[in-house]
Amino acid sequence: MSLLKGINYQNRSLAQRLSFWFLFLVITPLLISSLVIDRIAIESIHHKTIQAMEVNVKQKALALESFAFERTTSAAVIGRIDELAQDAEILQFSKTGSPEYIAAKRRIRAFSDYFVPAQGFANLIVFCPKGYNLFQTIPGFNIGENIFQGPLKDSSLAASVRRSHLLIQPVISDFSVYSGIAEPIAFTTAPIIKEDGHIAGYVALQIDTHKLFDIVTNYDGLGSTGDTIVGALEGNHIHIVAPMRNIQMAPFKVGVERGDHRGIGIQHAMTGDMSGGEVINVEGRSVLASWAYVPTFRWGISVQQDLNEAMHIAYEQRKVMLMVILGIMLPALLTALFVSRSISRPIATAVETTEKVAAGDLTVSIKSIHQDETGKLLNAVGRMVDHLNSLISQVRRSTQDLSITALSLSKMSQTQNEQVNKLSFTSTDIANATKLISETSEDLLQTMDGITEAADQTGTLANTGKTALSELEVTMGILSDATKSISARLSHIDGRTKGIDRMTNTINKIADQTNLLSLNASIEAEKAGEYGLGFAVLAREIRRLADQTAEATVDIDQIVTEMRDAVLGGVVEMEQFSEKVNRSVIDASLIGSQFTDIINHVNALLPQFVVVHDGMRLQSSEAHQISDSMIELTNSARISLEALEQTTTATHKLGEAINVLNAEIAQFKL
Repeated sequence: MSLLKGINYQNRSLAQRLSFWFLFLVITPLLISSLVIDRIAIESIHHKTIQAMEVNVKQKALALESFAFERTTSAAVIGRIDELAQDAEILQFSKTGSPEYIAAKRRIRAFSDYFVPAQGFANLIVFCPKGYNLFQTIPGFNIGENIFQGPLKDSSLAASVRRSHLLIQPVISDFSVYSGIAEPIAFTTAPIIKEDGHIAGYVALQIDTHKLFDIVTNYDGLGSTGDTIVGALEGNHIHIVAPMRNIQMAPFKVGVERGDHRGIGIQHAMTGDMSGGEVINVEGRSVLASWAYVPTFRWGISVQQDLNEAMHIAYEQRKVMLMVILGIMLPALLTALFVSRSISRPIATAVETTEKVAAGDLTVSIKSIHQDETGKLLNAVGRMVDHLNSLISQVRRSTQDLSITALSLSKMSQTQNEQVNKLSFTSTDIANATKLISETSEDLLQTMDGITEAADQTGTLANTGKTALSELEVTMGILSDATKSISARLSHIDGRTKGIDRMTNTINKIADQTNLLSLNASIEAEKAGEYGLGFAVLAREIRRLADQTAEATVDIDQIVTEMRDAVLGGVVEMEQFSEKVNRSVIDASLIGSQFTDIINHVNALLPQFVVVHDGMRLQSSEAHQISDSMIELTNSARISLEALEQTTTATHKLGEAINVLNAEIAQFKL
């Protein structure tokens, strides 16, 4: 309602209203379907992207675990080589610089140069059981004499050697930055065990980070903005331990605090959570990410892709849908304008014509060549104007004839009045002489004249009333037919509302079935576990749409019920009105018949009045034969004078009526 008030709907033209509702009915379903499709597409792409990243991160986590397993297995194999154990004991117990010492170092060097790289390691360090450094191949790496007492006593390398000592098995150290080493490195430490089972020392094998990071920096399937974030927890700070796609120097230079709004994916990974979703990465950008925990390295790993790139297809689809909507709106608008104008223009022409006719202009001419409802309306209005024009022309001509007749009557009455006055003066003396004799007869004659005149007026009024009742009866008949037509149309509307009821029942059944199907889909999605989460979301949306459809059909059913009640009320009222009209027609017919009886009785009395009048005249003639001629003359003069006066009065009234009629007709332009 506020929208209709905002566009001043009530004051808009018919064409604008029709165009508005046409566009509303076309665009609203299109927009709703577009929004639903867009939402489904975004959720589908979002879900599939997360699924693909989950597969990617699991593959990388599995590859890292496999890499760690291979390195620990290789370290265990190296620790079991008896020659290495013997050389470690020689370096431990022989004098520095002795031939045995030099030969042992030479053998370890050769072993390090050929066998160690083949096992996927970069360098080798040998410690005695007490932690003294016996041999190393890492240049510039200051370990000190003893790993447990030197500058690296608190390092991850020392911690790894201690764990190998306690567990008597290979252990992978945390990645750390060491003095003199440009990049962070990690070691696989393992005990060197002799054939008799005694520990001859410990070997620390530097992991080849290039091979390790090749797993992490493989961005296949991640597009142009995809990245793999690898972090290690130290206290409440998460260090990035592997190069990032856009920040190659990220290891131990980029990090995030736990609880920060950035790096949500890597934070979840460090807690052991394996999931995915839309998060803010360590650079502060919105990304779709999936994460996992790599227990062997104690790493959290998060595979991510920029949200804009991941949802690029959905955004492009949204643009295409917008272009389609705009493309549909233009022909829809043109169609709405064409249809509305084809309806409103004939109606506007009919309104303009009726306004001119109401203003008195009957010169307008209207005709339509179309055979639709508007064309029939225009042709009917044109015929009405033509008939009205003909009627007014005929009335004008009749008025002119009446004016001439009234003027002639006025002149004739004036002449006769003068003649009667002269005759009255001449017979006055004679009438006075016979006045006493004829008083009784004159009184009786005057009484009979009054009765005769009253009877004439009664007959005239009865005829006039009968004519009016006939016209009223015809009008009531037309009104009765119109009420029957309206009742039939209301019954037709009631039938249409029943059809709408059936459609709403069908929609309700479909909505219930859809709701049941979505419930089944939700149950199946729950059974599928994490693989059915997307289907669960889709089922909930379908259920929500089904509920909304059911609510909408309830509203439609309520509106249709109210419409049907209103239509049934209208039918009942029209039937009652039709009964009243029919009774009025019957009453009018009855009154008309009564008027006919009155006229017949009056017409029957007139001859009797004439007989009585003649009898009185004969009696006066017999009683006063001398004054008969004068009485007759006096009576004739008096009657003529009265008739002339009545004629003069009627002529004046006729002239006034003609003037009023001329004033009314003058308003029309023929």
